[in-house]
Amino acid sequence: MDAYNNASFYNYNTIIYGHNMRDGSMFARLKEFSNEATLRQCPYFWILTPDADYLYKICSIHQASSGSDTFTVRFADYLKAEDVKFTVKGGNLAQVDQHPEIKALFEAADPTMTPASWALRYAASMEGVMIVLSGMSNLEQMRQNVKLMKDDFKPLTEADKEMLKQTAEIIESKQPVGCTGCRYCVEKGCPAGIRIPQVLKSLNMLHQYQNIHGARMGYYGAISEHRPAECIRCGSCERECPQSLPIRKLIREADDRLYAGPDYDVWANH
Repeated sequence: MDAYNNASFYNYNTIIYGHNMRDGSMFARLKEFSNEATLRQCPYFWILTPDADYLYKICSIHQASSGSDTFTVRFADYLKAEDVKFTVKGGNLAQVDQHPEIKALFEAADPTMTPASWALRYAASMEGVMIVLSGMSNLEQMRQNVKLMKDDFKPLTEADKEMLKQTAEIIESKQPVGCTGCRYCVEKGCPAGIRIPQVLKSLNMLHQYQNIHGARMGYYGAISEHRPAECIRCGSCERECPQSLPIRKLIREADDRLYAGPDYDVWANH
């Protein structure tokens, strides 16, 4: 693996080097995958590490020269890409004005703007962004978003950006685990069947409100079928997580801090 890559495969590109042997051994066989029949016959490959074994599906084949951008590990716009992705955080940001200090900031800046509108304006105001995609739950949300972008849109001012920076700092301080509840980690990633979003939600409650009994109530509901202790540490959940969360570490923390034994009565102790 390239020295600049993260060993947990978190980079946009992970570069793995191998010998292209003249006798056809080792990585020389990769050339065979340019044949469509070979790719159909062998559409997967494994990467084995001391901590976990990773199974990948081959989506495309590309032969690059030594100076190609394919070998870029650290992208100059890395932070910008991360800032734009999941701007409304799975809908969670639509509720942030429930915090009095955030509500005061929004009302002082523009009382007519909703939290979701601020988030969409943030994305659309960034240099180089041409399209903003928004997930919507109902027709009214769609109408609001269309009106914002078609009739009411105006780029963020420097004062707006400073206000949103303050808002982000408040949110980060209150919700240290940035899980959006998208369930990709469960539906696509977890062979042990652990209810990861619910476990992380309980951990957030513990961090945000220091309410051990309330957090345990949510946690014991989440582990009614499988505990985080059953995690086989395959890493599938982390590969599917759009937020790149260290899920294995977080669910272990939740289990360490919230599990109080199989006979713990959440109602008696709440």
